Amino acid sequence: MQVTKIKTALSGALAITGMLTTQTVSAQTAATPWLTGSAELGYVSTSGNSESTNINAKLSLTRETKNWLHSLTLAGIGASSEVPNNGLSNSQRSAEKYNFNYQTDRKLDEVKSLYVFANYEKDRFSGFDEQSAFGVGYGHKVINKLSQQMQIDIGPAYRVNNPVQGGSESEVVLHVGENYVWDFSETAKFEQFLVIDAGNDNTISRLGFSVSASLTGALALKLATEWKQTENPGFNAGGEEFEDLDSVTTANISYDF
Repeated sequence: MQVTKIKTALSGALAITGMLTTQTVSAQTAATPWLTGSAELGYVSTSGNSESTNINAKLSLTRETKNWLHSLTLAGIGASSEVPNNGLSNSQRSAEKYNFNYQTDRKLDEVKSLYVFANYEKDRFSGFDEQSAFGVGYGHKVINKLSQQMQIDIGPAYRVNNPVQGGSESEVVLHVGENYVWDFSETAKFEQFLVIDAGNDNTISRLGFSVSASLTGALALKLATEWKQTENPGFNAGGEEFEDLDSVTTANISYDF
């Protein structure tokens, strides 16, 4: 069931990106790919004294022309384990989270741009069942080299939180984003990002790092870690407050295209 949901979501991302980019005016040369991206998959299964299953998948797509840059990311992660119960074994879910992120940049010149972004997250094991945001703003490439690129985004955003306990919450926040990519060799890449959505009611920050190394051809091994800090993480059904810091570490096989 869990794997089917992730596969269905990843397939839908391809269709969504196609619709979003068909109206873009192309100024690419014949040698430039129409669409680039990567697909990642990590799976761990244990048996014996303990039985558990962990799976995570991620799809990243990019469409770039002379004046526009479209980026789409869809990710899912899930974990379950077999728990003994009166001599029987029951499967118990311990993690299930889905993320959708889309951003389009209208290039003003080589380093300046205006952007629109939208994101959505569903996390069954957090204080918020669903979180979504939509924003606009200004982007600037502070590093624009062949092997290194860093962009800073800043602008207002509107965020909606649906907590596990209580009604829906919404507020205007200040969105600040930073993204850095360094191709430090012909076969290895380092990536880092920081996102801060600061509001009066809640401030949510994300920090992530990843290193990928080519295995053969388009296949690569990617190690990644991400932290999410929530100022007011919400409460569970028992009235206990969730932890304000979540972290996820993955080891995936990545396919670039």
